[in-house]
Amino acid sequence: LETVQWAASDHPDGKRRLAALLGAAEHDYQRALYYALAGRGAIAMLSTLKRLTDILESRYLLCVAAPQQSVDLRLPDNPYLTDKADGPQGVFKADYELSELWGDICH
Repeated sequence: LETVQWAASDHPDGKRRLAALLGAAEHDYQRALYYALAGRGAIAMLSTLKRLTDILESRYLLCVAAPQQSVDLRLPDNPYLTDKADGPQGVFKADYELSELWGDICH
C-alpha cells in the first residue's frame, strides 16, 4: 500500500520502489495482488489495498494478543513450495509512466 501510494503521489522514491517490488523474485504475492488490482483503476486499487492492510493489521493484533490470553493459534502453512519464483520474472525500469487512470490522484 505504501509503495503504491508513494508512486501515486510522485514521491521521489515511489516509482523506483514499485519497480523493485514488482521485479523481485521473492515478491510473488505482492506482484499477484498488484496485477489483480491494477486494471480496476488507481482509486479502486488504493482503496482495496487499504482494506487488505486493515484486515492484515487486525490479524497481526490478534496474534500479538493471543499468547497473553492463553490462546493457541495455528499458524498457516507457508504458501510457497520453493524459495524461487515459479516462472519468468519481470524486469522493470524506475522511469515508467503511469496511465491516465492515475491522473486524478497523482501530483
